[in-house]
Amino acid sequence: PKPVTGGIRFTLLAPEAKTVYVVGSFNGWGKGATPMKPMGDSGVWAAEVSLRSGEHTFLYLVDEKEWLVPPLAEDFVTDGFGQINGVVVVR
Repeated sequence: PKPVTGGIRFTLLAPEAKTVYVVGSFNGWGKGATPMKPMGDSGVWAAEVSLRSGEHTFLYLVDEKEWLVPPLAEDFVTDGFGQINGVVVVR
């Protein structure tokens, strides 16, 4: 994730994916709350999210069944259920 005007841009390389969502503490872990869009034919998916200051945990949901730990997160935490979540820090 990286800061952009108006929020944070989340990106994921998932060339075989049909759908990708960014799911996290900022959207109530709602599976369909924040869909990502493919960026041309590059295999990269992206979404921009307006986030308040603080730390936010998140994962990616690919094809509504595969949870992916974000490879480029700023930090990582365990969620108490055996899953590792990425962390994005908004300043």
